Amino acid sequence: MVEVGVDPNALTCSTYIEGLCSYKSSDSGYEAFRAFRAAKWPIDTFVYTAVIRGFCNEMKLKEAVEVLFDMVNEGVAPDVYIYGALIHAYCKARNLLQALALHKDMVSNGIKTNCVIVSSILQCMCEMGMVSEALDQFKEFRDSGIFLDKVLWWMLFVN
Repeated sequence: MVEVGVDPNALTCSTYIEGLCSYKSSDSGYEAFRAFRAAKWPIDTFVYTAVIRGFCNEMKLKEAVEVLFDMVNEGVAPDVYIYGALIHAYCKARNLLQALALHKDMVSNGIKTNCVIVSSILQCMCEMGMVSEALDQFKEFRDSGIFLDKVLWWMLFVN
């Protein structure tokens, strides 16, 4: 691309990395990310999201968090999708404390949570046998103004 005089943009970078990371090649996606950054190609939230989500999908949580820290150090603010990917992965790994810590960090940074994130947390709690705690957490989410739908209530009811 560069050889023919066309400079890549952030969409080009994120699409390429997303393609690598979607096929269980997050390490290759991360290497491409590092090469793009070294070449001073545009790196935005979407590029970071592709790398972090790729690591999360492969349960490489240490690597995903390292990219998150790099992102913040570069002055790029994480969004609800990045936090959502990390929270979901930590819930899948049954690391509820880390998932809740990330959620607290997200909210303290002014990012509103959504039903997908709430669902991951509540499902994790229920699967860990923490049903009464999940109900308390449900009420806390509800009382903080988060829209909670019938599906979330049903999930608690079934457990």
